[in-house]
Amino acid sequence: MTDEAKSRASRCFARTGPGGIPSRRDLRATVAACTERLRRDPDDVEELIRRGTALTILAGNGDGRARDAEEDFDRALRLRPGDLLALGGRAGARFSRCKSERLPDDHYLRCLRGAIADWSEVLRTLPDEPHGLAARAFALHDLSLAVPAERSESLAQAMEDLDRSIARLPGNGDAFLLRGTIRLARLPAADSLPSLESSIADFELALQLGPDQPGRHARLAAALAQAA
Repeated sequence: MTDEAKSRASRCFARTGPGGIPSRRDLRATVAACTERLRRDPDDVEELIRRGTALTILAGNGDGRARDAEEDFDRALRLRPGDLLALGGRAGARFSRCKSERLPDDHYLRCLRGAIADWSEVLRTLPDEPHGLAARAFALHDLSLAVPAERSESLAQAMEDLDRSIARLPGNGDAFLLRGTIRLARLPAADSLPSLESSIADFELALQLGPDQPGRHARLAAALAQAA
């Protein structure tokens, strides 16, 4: 894979373009423009990926259906099997469906496992991609809640992913927040005090990186109360 392709795949994981996350208006304009081009050439893989990415971000903001995005990525992968941008995009669309749609339990698990599988496939080629590692960790955490029998294994893999992601992208407050949450979830244990202290440290860092997010204040306060 060329450096340019790796860079494009990384941006797909981050769900951003070179200028950052686009506005809702810009995303809708992107969807409309891609749709028009796809009327002329329904097999244009790049346009399918571009529209799917915009639809996924919109769905995450409660505007649109992630299922439509997943269909775009499915088609792109049929046309270009193994495309990393399409795989990473489909993973994001599937995870967005888990978060934004009321799915039956079996459909929810299918989407969640599908997202993990897609992210894992891309991480085989880009093993140090921090956004992909963090994204897979979030899905694994949700899997641990949905399937108690897989809780220990899922959380262990999520922690490994988060450690690697944070080492490469220490400015991701969401990754610190999730790592602190998982450390608390794995208590009680023989090393419960060090784990609790590490969890508090993660919550403090998450709060420093996003002081305007009230959920982070609440998470830190709960951990401090547990330590008291």
